Amino acid sequence: MLMYPNAPIYTLMYDEEKVGSVFPKEKIHTAKNTQNIYQLFRNQRYCLPFMAKAVESFDLSEYDVVIASHSAFVHGAITKPETKFIIYYHTPARYMWDRTNEYKKEIKWNTGIKRWLLNSILYKLRMWDYQASQRHDITLANSLNVAQRLKKYYHLDSQVVYPNVDIRRFQTPMEKAFDLPFSNYTIIISALTEFKRVDIALHAFTQMPDKNLVIV
Repeated sequence: MLMYPNAPIYTLMYDEEKVGSVFPKEKIHTAKNTQNIYQLFRNQRYCLPFMAKAVESFDLSEYDVVIASHSAFVHGAITKPETKFIIYYHTPARYMWDRTNEYKKEIKWNTGIKRWLLNSILYKLRMWDYQASQRHDITLANSLNVAQRLKKYYHLDSQVVYPNVDIRRFQTPMEKAFDLPFSNYTIIISALTEFKRVDIALHAFTQMPDKNLVIV
């Protein structure tokens, strides 16, 4: 956004209440089918079977450069041969690859007909996901760990570019809101979902009373 402040933004779904202050509605182009499903259920998981088709429906033919910030599906966008297509990977979709079984348990689709249905959906999505990973021109990873996943699942070599952080957002008065009674601590910044296993870190630190853990 800093390099191309006037560039349009394409996304599978958009929630103005949550992100409107950062991503103004005027810049946003959504895929109609996934956006309608999200507005109806307010749960992106219901959009899963339709996301691949939605990404391919974007008309990007007028652009010379397309940059995708990716953790699922957007690397499958279709561009002209002469368009430079750059993917910045945060990860291959983990529920398709290394965390599939944990994902099934988390959403309670790991038994019976639900398990059979989800296995069928994920099998087809994995085939599409691999094919889609071969469409872009430049592959960037946000960490060495992600680069290893790209090599393993997509057979892609990538250049690691660590995410930038605008530290001005975390100066006073923000720092006063997080004034801690100690200076020596370990910090975890994570979505509090089951497969992140923050509970393991929490349990470990209860066994080390001389060490401090902060979870954000």
